[in-house]
Amino acid sequence: MPAPWHQFPANQGKLPGDAIVKEWIGCSVWIALGLVGLIASLDLQVVTRFGPGPGFFIRGLTIAMLVLGLIQASALVLSAHSKRRLSQPSPDNVVAVLNLDEDEDPMVVTPGSLVRFGLLAATLFAYGLLIEPAGFIVSTSLLAFSAMTLLGRPAMRSAVEAVAAAVIAYLAFGILLGVNLPTSSMPLLSSIGL
Repeated sequence: MPAPWHQFPANQGKLPGDAIVKEWIGCSVWIALGLVGLIASLDLQVVTRFGPGPGFFIRGLTIAMLVLGLIQASALVLSAHSKRRLSQPSPDNVVAVLNLDEDEDPMVVTPGSLVRFGLLAATLFAYGLLIEPAGFIVSTSLLAFSAMTLLGRPAMRSAVEAVAAAVIAYLAFGILLGVNLPTSSMPLLSSIGL
């Protein structure tokens, strides 16, 4: 079997064309989602007289997405203009020494990982819909449980850790910091204080 493309001396330090295109697409998606979220949140209040408003979290998140996208874009531009090539590690080639431990295999996206990513995105969407009717503790527990089991944790361990994480978050934010977290509007859940 022939050696992978990256093991030939002329190709060391380069990304294949498809990988560069995928990196630019990913970078563009981060920037586009950040801009869309920022524009959509312009009419939301960042601060209210009671503390952070509805626009506080979304603006912080979209600004972080924009910054990450711009960092990725600048790294791609700088790597395209870089004249250094990775070669055998030596005291004269610091880049090769620093990258010695990195995995040379390109990231492989399988259909299973795409399905898992889609399910995680659907879980986050459902969390946004559930948080008001089910309340913070129940919806956060369900989100954490779903995310942990989708990422491969055993179901029983995920359930215990999810409830613990939701309760700790409630104690930290709701009790200690005094943040007004949503409670359930469902009669059964609201009757037991959730």
